[in-house]
Amino acid sequence: MMEETPEHISETTPVIPDVSAVIIGRNGCSYLKKCLDSVKRAEPKFSEIIYVDDASSDGSAAWVRRCHPEARVIALEERKGPSHARNAGIAQARGPLVLLMDCDAYPAPSCAGLLAEKIARSPQALLAVPKIILGGTDIVQHGGGRCHILGMTVFQDAWGGTGRIGGHNLPFTSCGGSIMMVNKAVLPPDLRFDENMFFSCEDADFALGAAIRGMKVLYEPDATGHHGNERLGAEFKGLVGYPREKIFYQSRNRRWLILKNFELKTIILTFPLQLLFECAVFMLALGRGASGEYLKSWLSFFSGLPAMLKARKIAQSNRRIPDAGLLTSNDLSLRPSLTRFKTVIPISILFNAVCRLWWSVVKSLTSESFPPRSEPEACCSRVLFLAPQPFYRL
Repeated sequence: MMEETPEHISETTPVIPDVSAVIIGRNGCSYLKKCLDSVKRAEPKFSEIIYVDDASSDGSAAWVRRCHPEARVIALEERKGPSHARNAGIAQARGPLVLLMDCDAYPAPSCAGLLAEKIARSPQALLAVPKIILGGTDIVQHGGGRCHILGMTVFQDAWGGTGRIGGHNLPFTSCGGSIMMVNKAVLPPDLRFDENMFFSCEDADFALGAAIRGMKVLYEPDATGHHGNERLGAEFKGLVGYPREKIFYQSRNRRWLILKNFELKTIILTFPLQLLFECAVFMLALGRGASGEYLKSWLSFFSGLPAMLKARKIAQSNRRIPDAGLLTSNDLSLRPSLTRFKTVIPISILFNAVCRLWWSVVKSLTSESFPPRSEPEACCSRVLFLAPQPFYRL
């Protein structure tokens, strides 16, 4: 019998490389058992399991060492947020593919294999993300996404809806970070999760940073994972409101994402829409009694400008795709806690219509050609950290 060689393997059956599982967490000991159990049920098996502990105070790292000795624990001494933890995990992972997950996320047994196969069919893709189900429900929290002209993410299938970005055939340029697979083999040495952002939008920033370089961000709807965050589930049921702390982080980081990744022409042409959106966010902050957090977000935004301008120089020097091919003006994905306000729905309908009309007019003005992307360098274990610690902490 002829020995099977790569020449005799069907082109429709990609070779799946080793996958490292990297779990990040802070004070998530109550979630870790379910997370690690789901990781161990994966088929095919992970080549290694790494837990990165972001300076927890609940004994998470010790529990993993004691109850799961097969997992490698990286215990960070100082809390620096999920971006730093992800960067540390990627740097330590031995596999060419890395499945990143928060400790409150539970991938289905087939999730990693399907994502790895998706990347194997498109080897220059940097990211692949699954469909995320809200824990304890059958509600889709989100799928893949595209970056909105306001710097937010418009998710596919967000919060039980479908088709929000126009179908699975459009290129994805953003994503959520609860579960994602990174193709470390093609990760450029100057592209990392931005540690200056600390929390919120850092996943979208990473995906958009890949997309502007011409690297693919993939979405596999057949791959699923559950997000077990209890607060998010309570928000969906109407038991709690929009998190006050997110007003600070999302406001500041959304501005940084725009400054860092958008073309200058896009920033100028969409500036009137940005002002309108800032007014809406400020009204939300007032309603939540979080006007102080909103004002602090501006102070922190300006204090971080030097680092963001350096990051912008790197991002724009690597740009290969114009904003016209990356951004969308489709309806924003609103969190359930926002849609319960009677005035939010009509205002959002009007605002979405204005955004679509505005972008249809100015979009052609942003289009220009860029040099073709050269082959990416092999992965680098260097972790970038440009700015001081965040102005505001949870």
